[in-house]
Amino acid sequence: MKMKIIVPVAVVFFVAGLAGGAYFGREAGLKATRSEYQALLDLAYPPPAREIHRISGTVRAIVGGTIQLEANDPEDYLPHLDNSPRKMILKRANVTAVTEYVLVDYSQPEANGDPSRAPFTLSDLKPGDVVVVESDENIREATSFETKLVQQVRF
Repeated sequence: MKMKIIVPVAVVFFVAGLAGGAYFGREAGLKATRSEYQALLDLAYPPPAREIHRISGTVRAIVGGTIQLEANDPEDYLPHLDNSPRKMILKRANVTAVTEYVLVDYSQPEANGDPSRAPFTLSDLKPGDVVVVESDENIREATSFETKLVQQVRF
């Protein structure tokens, strides 16, 4: 009678021990692998800086003195092996009276080979334009910020 109880209980403990050992062994192996190869991953694909003062993106809309821009998410910097698109984020660049607007035109270089530079105005921007905005503040986490420079690049 005791054997009929002891054998199934022993089998259950044995199977539970195997499952638990496999699970915790796999987790420990993954953790060791991640820590071992993290330095190599960081060398090949360094994470973005913790402080970002300029970002490029596509103009989605201009509302008053705010440029609504769609940009790549700095947290989504590793390659996507499934070829899925990068995660996008929305930023609002608020222009001020001291904001500078510069058009950098590579299609018409100057005599020394540098791209030509010309001023433009906020009203010259339209949805779909690609711009680079620069700010004095850290804009990595900010969704809205004041911009000191708006650069549009043409090729």
